[in-house]
Amino acid sequence: MTNAVPIFARWLFAVSLAVWLGGLLGIGAIVAPVTAHFLQSQHGLDADPLRKAALLSAIVGGSLRVFNIVCAACAVLLLASQALLWRRTPRRIAGWSLAITVLLTASVFVLALALFPLMDAAQSAGQMNTFDLLHKRYEAVSTGFQFPLLLVLALLGGARDSSPDPERDSASLLL
Repeated sequence: MTNAVPIFARWLFAVSLAVWLGGLLGIGAIVAPVTAHFLQSQHGLDADPLRKAALLSAIVGGSLRVFNIVCAACAVLLLASQALLWRRTPRRIAGWSLAITVLLTASVFVLALALFPLMDAAQSAGQMNTFDLLHKRYEAVSTGFQFPLLLVLALLGGARDSSPDPERDSASLLL
């Protein structure tokens, strides 16, 4: 039973990381381009570019709105899993993992609570230049900041799981 908590924490870490990475790839590489391509091929929408933009926004924007919540949940679960594994993780790996997760958590809340509402407001007001600028910033944070940090976090998780357990090793010294 003593191994149940670390096993669960590692599982929680891996699933949270997979959901976050998978969502970034899914929305960025599949949902957005496929939706844009589909709407481009709909000739009935050529005469109404505002309707086309509204449909694109409804599909991709709706996906991002839900994904922001999923990312926040993943960030909290990553923090929880690291807290559960803190004593079983070599100090350097634990420190770097925590620092990266805190940065990722902050980025999620900046995107969800600041940038995304501004994007929504700009689009609703018809300020497409502002929307495009904000959208580029959203993409830059997601793909240029979060994605690489999530990959580094995955590598640190692998290093943690393949390193000796500091708690178990220190306990064996007492015997």
